[in-house]
Order: sequence, then structure tokens, then C-alpha cells
Amino acid sequence: MHPGTATPSAQVRPLTPFVSRLQAAVLDAARTLLMVRPNEGMELVEGSPDLAEHEVGLRIRAVGPSTLVALRGVHPADRKRGTVGVRFVRSGPSSRGVVQRARQGLTRAPTDLAPPLRSLMDSLDVYTPYAGLRDEEFRKLSSSPAGTYGTLRLGYRCNQNCHFCWQDRDAVGPPLDLVWTWLDELAGLGANMLNITGGEPTTFAVLPKLIERAHHHHGMDVSIQSNAIALASPRYLARLQEAGLRAVSASYHAADAARSDAMTLAPGTHTRTVRGIRAALSAGLTVTLTCVVERANVDVLEAQARSIVERFVKPFPDNPIRRATYAHPTSYATAGAWAENQVPFDESGPAVRSAAGILRAAGVTVQVTGTCGFPLCVLRETPRLLSEQPLQKAIFDSAQLSHLSYAPSCKRCERKSECFGLREEYIQTFGDRGIRPF
Repeated sequence: MHPGTATPSAQVRPLTPFVSRLQAAVLDAARTLLMVRPNEGMELVEGSPDLAEHEVGLRIRAVGPSTLVALRGVHPADRKRGTVGVRFVRSGPSSRGVVQRARQGLTRAPTDLAPPLRSLMDSLDVYTPYAGLRDEEFRKLSSSPAGTYGTLRLGYRCNQNCHFCWQDRDAVGPPLDLVWTWLDELAGLGANMLNITGGEPTTFAVLPKLIERAHHHHGMDVSIQSNAIALASPRYLARLQEAGLRAVSASYHAADAARSDAMTLAPGTHTRTVRGIRAALSAGLTVTLTCVVERANVDVLEAQARSIVERFVKPFPDNPIRRATYAHPTSYATAGAWAENQVPFDESGPAVRSAAGILRAAGVTVQVTGTCGFPLCVLRETPRLLSEQPLQKAIFDSAQLSHLSYAPSCKRCERKSECFGLREEYIQTFGDRGIRPF
């Protein structure tokens, strides 16, 4: 669906599947190849220690315990003619029929085997780049105090390479025709706001047209999550604003260029980010800032807060920065990097509270808790700041909070039901350290 097509009716309900549809195609092809019966359940198994590299795992349930099957020689990264085979990782007496039919399926005559085998290989070619992802990575409908909003991720391309980012810059994004479809579906589901993210959304040529359709056709208030580099261009900023852009959530991790550029692994971009933020404020856009807290910047959060006041609040009395968010990151894209670069709450908490005090004194709302934030007890020593947190747990459903958990000591906390929790990575690395139950 492209700009100019008819608006979907209000009957639009589910969002069009993507990753789940690709996975289903793999399962359908595998079911035919291994002669799995329609009444037997089957699912893909990914990231299992029982599987060797490049094996495709399938769990088949007939009667009794499930059978774990490993297919060899069909993975796109390890495909050789004539080497297709099957390994039964776990099976029992009740799985005898499944095993016999799977072997029978793979020992058919070459002319009979070729079509289902080719179908499986083709479906794996399409699915493998998205393995491990969920549809919600690319589009979702959420709630907020201001209403219902949709999120669209255009892909993972970015003009920075922040070492603390969870995204793989080489990962592929969704087909753009689906992005248009999802936009119309989100509108049909009642979303009155749209947040467009990436990667860096301004690196995608489709962004202005997408904003235009969301705002002018569907009446949505549109915001983007951005490093604001591209907004330093007056022409580009004007184009986005004419399309209907109303708000920017900009990344701002440190006050000085050297430290910021080291964190984003993109020399020279901090200066352009500052120019982009100032240009957005001058143009009248609503701007909020996000700072990811880690070892590289925890000791300069006060200086960063002062720079926000001096650069983005005082010079813009009619349109200052509205909110600053301190984020607690999820797993970094590089294995093991999270534990190396994160600090426990008893170290980061005082720095966050001190920086928040500077911003609050300048009239800036500060968000510390939330789905990407810190647990409530980090603000225990600043009850007023705690009471001012803009997001309440009650507005989120369980799926939106599935990435968060609780440390053992949280069990005795009187405010656990209000707390978003903390990341599993923190519990694995620091345990209960810095957790102070109410």
C-alpha cells in the first residue's frame, strides 16, 4: 500500500504479520518435507544448545514427549548439494512414527524430494535474516497517558554506531510496502499518534512521505526518534515539518564532543546533533532528550544536565526542552559488552538524581523510571522526583513489560506492584546490588 491509496476501514483489526508469516512458511515446507501429519504440532527451535551451528531445529509433538529434530545441510550458510540429513536430538518410543516418516521423507526418489526440499530452502533464505526477531520489533500498537500510539521501525541503518545499542547495524529491515500497510492499519486501530524509529529514521528516503501520510491523511501527531544529525540541515528540517512532523526524541549522551563521539563511535557527529536539536527547537518542534546511562558517562551526568540548561533551555524560553529521559539500556549488540560497560544502581543512582535536580530546577520534566528506565527504588531518596514520574505501570500490558524482571530482594518491596522492574541483564551481573526495597 502506497501514498494515495484508500484509507482502510475501521474494521481493520490485526496488524499484518511479517516475521511470523516467514516462520510459518518454513514450518509448512518442513512439514511437507518430513511428512509431518496435520494434527501434529511443530515449531522452530532457535538458539538451543542442543543444535550445532547451521542446523535447523524443529520440535514435533505427536503423542507423548515432543521430538527434537535437527535438519542438516538446508541452512543458507551451510548448504551443499547432497548433504541434506536429519538428526534426532530427542525422541522416545512414542515418537517412532514421527521418526519413521521423517526418514522416509528424506529418502524419497530425487524427483519427489526436490520440490519440498527446494521449498524449504527458499523459505529459509527469506526467513533467516529475521530469525530471532518478532513482528513487534517493526510495528506495534501501544498506550500512553496521551492516548493510543503506533510505532514503526523502518530498519536498523544508522549514521552512528553506538556501542551500547542493542541493534545489529547489518540486520535487514522490513519491506517498505509493509510499512505503508502497517501505517494504515495502525490508523484504523485508532492510533492518534505515530512514533517512527530505526536505526536512524532520517537515513530512510521514505520518511518525509510517511510522515505526510500519517499526519495529513490520518490526522496523526507524528514524532521521530533520532540523533538529530540530519535536522541540522535547514532544508531537510523544513521538509519534515511541512510533512507534519511535530516532535523529536533526540539522543544526547554527553555534553562534550569527545566523550559523546566515543560513545556513538561516530567522530564529528556530536556537534551536528547539538545543531540539529537547536534547529528543531527554533522551528517550534517539541523536543525531548534521551540519555543512555553507562560507565562512559555516569561521572559527567551533572555536566550534561547543565549543558542541557545552557544550550537547550535558556536560549529558548518559548520552546525549551520539554523532557529529559535517563535510560537503562538492554543487551548491547556485542556479546558481553553490557556487563563490561554498565554500573550498579548504587553508583548510577546518585549521578542520575543529581542531574535530575539540575534539570527540574530549570523546569524540565525528568523521566527515570519506565519500560526503558530504572526501578523505583533508585529514586527512593528523592520522593518528589519519584512522585513526578510521567509514566505509570498500569497503562502498559504484560507484553510491553516482558523484558523486565525483579531481583530477589524485590519480593519484600511494598511498591513492587507499581515498579516496572529491571533488566534481567542487571540481575545476572549485579544481583541485588543497589536495590533498596521500600
